[in-house]
Amino acid sequence: MKLLPHRMINKGKKKIKDKNVRIYSQYYGMAFQIFGLLIVSMLIGMKLDSYFNNETNYIAAFLTVIVLVAYLYKVVYTLSKEDNK
Repeated sequence: MKLLPHRMINKGKKKIKDKNVRIYSQYYGMAFQIFGLLIVSMLIGMKLDSYFNNETNYIAAFLTVIVLVAYLYKVVYTLSKEDNK
């Protein structure tokens, strides 16, 4: 069955829309990942600080910064890998 020209145009628009939805959902997922990782790292750091009887939450702050830097490195690596495709 041959597609009529107007159906071809609609099919092309649908592919573009599906690709955009996939890209947006990927970045939306990244936002939730970073939020979750920061919360978990902060809670683990606070537990470690209370275990070692630290008055100031140094371990929590240090762990949170390390997780943030590691995740940003992962994001940059992923985005540069996608650019090469």
